[in-house]
Amino acid sequence: MSDFYYWRRELLYAEVWTQPATKVGEKYGVSDVAIGKLCRRLRVPVPGRGYWARKEAGYIVKQSPLLRWSRLFGQSLLFLRWKFLFSV
Repeated sequence: MSDFYYWRRELLYAEVWTQPATKVGEKYGVSDVAIGKLCRRLRVPVPGRGYWARKEAGYIVKQSPLLRWSRLFGQSLLFLRWKFLFSV
């Protein structure tokens, strides 16, 4: 497992909408809470409570769009063992 990861908003958005945050967290060796904090920091919308249960039950679920982010902020973030270092 690497000590740091470099995330782009678009890739993180795709990951959290294709599988639960717990699975994404396992992939990177962090908790689902850390993934949630990362998404908030990068302003990536995440599925609400019950999204995965409704989807599994066959309901039509709506995916929130990834809104354009101001150029004042970086489009990616370096994440080092639970600490957010800086936007790039």
